[in-house]
Amino acid sequence: MKICDDEICNNRGTCIGSKDTNFCICKLGYTGMHCENTPCDSTRDCNGKGLCIGTSSSHTCMCQLGFTGEKCENDMRK
Repeated sequence: MKICDDEICNNRGTCIGSKDTNFCICKLGYTGMHCENTPCDSTRDCNGKGLCIGTSSSHTCMCQLGFTGEKCENDMRK
């Protein structure tokens, strides 16, 4: 029986099991059957004005005080 390779997990996690029957233990922030979902980036996805929670394709921005909007793009202090 051949052991699975971490490439199955897109090199973003550890593959457990055999080549045919396996599952991935993803690195922190990565999700999905094969760790295919990348974590979001607060600087890119929330304009550096909030905390990004979720993945790059599905996330929510928790904006800093004084900023609003889907991507914290509105500065309420102006």
